[in-house]
Amino acid sequence: CRKQAAKGNRSTPKPVISAGILLAHSPAPVPAFCVPIPMGHSHKQYLPLAHDFDSYYGMPYPNDMGPDHPQAATRNEKWPPMPMMRGNDLVESPIDVNLLTQQYTAEATRFIAENHHRPFFLFMSHSMPHTIIGASPDFRGKSKNGLYGDAVQELDWSVGELIRILRAFGLEKDTMIVFSSDNGAVLREQYGGDDSKAKQMFPDLTFGTNSPLRGGKQSTYEGGVRVPGFITWPGKIKPGRTSSTPAWVADVVPTFLDYAGLPLPDDRKYDGMSLRPLLDTDAVLPARTLVFGSGSIRAMRTGDWKLVMPQQPRFIKTDSDKPMLYNLADDIAEQLDQATEHPDFTAELLAERARIEHEMLTDRVSR
Repeated sequence: CRKQAAKGNRSTPKPVISAGILLAHSPAPVPAFCVPIPMGHSHKQYLPLAHDFDSYYGMPYPNDMGPDHPQAATRNEKWPPMPMMRGNDLVESPIDVNLLTQQYTAEATRFIAENHHRPFFLFMSHSMPHTIIGASPDFRGKSKNGLYGDAVQELDWSVGELIRILRAFGLEKDTMIVFSSDNGAVLREQYGGDDSKAKQMFPDLTFGTNSPLRGGKQSTYEGGVRVPGFITWPGKIKPGRTSSTPAWVADVVPTFLDYAGLPLPDDRKYDGMSLRPLLDTDAVLPARTLVFGSGSIRAMRTGDWKLVMPQQPRFIKTDSDKPMLYNLADDIAEQLDQATEHPDFTAELLAERARIEHEMLTDRVSR
């Protein structure tokens, strides 16, 4: 997340392209707070303060990358305890995964209280329900789906706490809230029937569900890439509406800047577009192709059609060892492969996939 020069000597943040809870109190100059962003490295140059956040509280890694991770034993390595950081300073080690949601919520509500008199930007990326799953004593045993359900229920409480404090300071009608997730739920099949490994991540072996979608985390079937998204701004965005128009996290930056009345910087290409026409008037967004994958494009969607490549995680069963084609309007569960029925269209999509992959490899500034 970076700040971009605005009027006078003040600045406006450019939101990070990621999922989570994003709060932007009015399109004006702001302090920016991150809670937390797992950056994958604890060196200062990789942490949020080096990327124009004003303050930061969180972990530099996902919450399972401590000594209890199964890969530590597999590699015969001793991984250090997970650290909690404030800014660039270590404040706690080891962490207690059961208290993470409570800790993040306390930090976020404190930040809002301290900055309620001026515009602000808050990026809040919860650890739960990422493994290792945990929930505080206040929520353990309260849901109908074991510890996983408890963790999700506590997330619901956390969002409620943020809304409560916004209302307390009269900020709700000045604040846009975006809530989403980075991927679908982990499937039990990922552990290949080894419950001992699964229990290290899911202590009571309760999991989330992506039903009726196919696949889960790490796959590019809908169960891996299709997640809920909620956007609210009382008085600005009409409530109670739903949309089947595809949108993704790359749209967050253009949307925020559009509402802020700021242009996108012209030093790069953007995969996202502003969702404001959709949010304001239910207008139809321009046609586009969305791509999914890591290292290579393993799925792409254009309109209602989705091309899925056979390169999926080992625990995901595919319908073919060749590219598959599904019509999501009629087949959201991706059960009917239509690639052989539409060979020319499949070939067109594969050519477009190759073109986009080439662009991704040559354009290192934008991506």
